[in-house]
Amino acid sequence: MQFLRTYGICYHLLMDQKVLAILNKERSSALSISLLDGSPHTACMAFGYKENPFEILFLTDRKSKKCEPLLKGLSAKASFVVGFDEADMVTLQIDGEIKIEEDRGKIEEIRKIYFEKYPDHRRYENEGSRYLVFVPLWSRYTDFKPVPNLVITS
Repeated sequence: MQFLRTYGICYHLLMDQKVLAILNKERSSALSISLLDGSPHTACMAFGYKENPFEILFLTDRKSKKCEPLLKGLSAKASFVVGFDEADMVTLQIDGEIKIEEDRGKIEEIRKIYFEKYPDHRRYENEGSRYLVFVPLWSRYTDFKPVPNLVITS
């Protein structure tokens, strides 16, 4: 599977101030990835993001289950969700593709973004660390407080 970069409508939705606000507020996400046998695997993950081009960034270990399909240099289908607070009642769901970043220059950029949000996570970085880059292909922002609900879909 070739790693895709899609900007268009999905990119414009993701630059919406409401979407950026939830990404800045939230510190935990659910990341689901398709494994080699087609089964899903979901993990709770800390994340960062880059605006241009829009990408969601993760730190993990190469021995983690989510890396299994990515270690062969391929991308995989994945989904990302934030917004678990019942008081806020706002969620963001994104489907896309994920890969391990191999470019040293891009890894340094990812490290800067990620550790700016999570400086205490430096203790998890080691020789087995891998940086994952998730590119959105579809997204849905939902605010359940107003009636009718505010739904923005790419």
